[in-house]
Amino acid sequence: MKDTFILNKAFCCAGFQHRIEAAGKRGIAILVHKTAGGILFLLQSRGIAIEDGSKLAPMPGAPDMKINISFDIGLQYCPWCGRRLQELAEASPRVFDDLSEKHKHCYTGP
Repeated sequence: MKDTFILNKAFCCAGFQHRIEAAGKRGIAILVHKTAGGILFLLQSRGIAIEDGSKLAPMPGAPDMKINISFDIGLQYCPWCGRRLQELAEASPRVFDDLSEKHKHCYTGP
């Protein structure tokens, strides 16, 4: 039996919801981060999933170099439907506060 997708009413579209649910996984995700100034939305690209980070180890004889395993950039609008994301945060503050707690382990910024 195929699962039916149900859009969470706090989100603007299925694309946004799927990327929120992908936080911490390899690929593209949207993170919710709470600051003193309010909720921030970040588009994150990860080369490896968070749970796989501990598997990285230097290989004997490999050059000493740094690699970027994730990158974040701020978002103001949904990349899929164009909705202003602060409108979502203002309409459902509890949902986005909870998501910011859930996404804390994924945030790599200051």
